[in-house]
Amino acid sequence: MNINIYPLFEEFSDLLKLYPPVKARDFLPDWYKKQPKFNREDLFFGPTVPGAKMCPALTYEITEGIILPAWSDVIIRYNNNKVRWHCPVGDITYNNPHANEFEWLSTHVSSQTDEMGLNVGTYGAIKLNSPYLIQTDNGIHTKFTDVTHHLRKDVRFISGTVETDIWHMVNFPFEFTKPPLEVGDDTVIIKAGDPLLMLTPVVANKIKPTVTIKEYNQDFIDRFRLDELKQRSQSLSWVRYKQYKKGSSEYEEE
Repeated sequence: MNINIYPLFEEFSDLLKLYPPVKARDFLPDWYKKQPKFNREDLFFGPTVPGAKMCPALTYEITEGIILPAWSDVIIRYNNNKVRWHCPVGDITYNNPHANEFEWLSTHVSSQTDEMGLNVGTYGAIKLNSPYLIQTDNGIHTKFTDVTHHLRKDVRFISGTVETDIWHMVNFPFEFTKPPLEVGDDTVIIKAGDPLLMLTPVVANKIKPTVTIKEYNQDFIDRFRLDELKQRSQSLSWVRYKQYKKGSSEYEEE
């Protein structure tokens, strides 16, 4: 599944060259890179206590997708009643008047975000307007999520899935991670090149889920217990467990 990203104007092409989108597995959070696979200090559990990075659910979330980096510094000063911002790349004078008129940030009016419980003050959510167009093959949509595992502490982007096979302009509303002050200002700085959003292609209408409540089933529980025993006997190795469930005899290195 390919995600195609085009500059909105030719003048914005260099932003994609300076801050290219990359596979998430090539732009890992600092804590994930530094954390050892196993904690070798806890003698009660032995030498193979897995760290958080060994959690298969967490690893899948962190590594499967495309990271879109910020294309400019963004400085935001805000309180509950007003917000001001500066996007330095917007100070550049381009030959194309349409590129000069591009609005790098804007807001959703408060009536659009009422009852959502967002930390957006009385002015509504701010959004970064993307200088790119995003296109996918027919039947493929793009899910946009915040890069929470990169431990961002200032803003939180609002997740959504866009039908990028038919609609290519996508902007990114966000909230502050703490409520705006009633008195005094806070300042947030988004740095150019920092991970901004995770893009994940999804198949349109592939699965229409339903939920079925099942009665207790001893056969299912017995199979689960046997699988659990297999994994525990192999030092909780998720990789070896997957090979076992797939019926493969090949050993994949962790």
